[in-house]
Amino acid sequence: MAYVITENCVKDLLCVDECVMGAIHPAEDKAGAETVPPLYINPDECVECGACVSVCVSDAIHFTDDQRGKEALPLVSP
Repeated sequence: MAYVITENCVKDLLCVDECVMGAIHPAEDKAGAETVPPLYINPDECVECGACVSVCVSDAIHFTDDQRGKEALPLVSP
């Protein structure tokens, strides 16, 4: 299982600061007019500790098999 960041992410970057592995990155090729591009979790770097989930104010981080009907942002290679 891997964590994913869903569309309801508010991009407050709390998860980026909390991730001890540095596994959460901006999806550079998805940058648009917004100041902060969408975020993604690199499954090769993530150790599934759940620290990002506990600080997510928008309930946007879930295991891939636990989407609860929410649309996951596609994983993007770094």
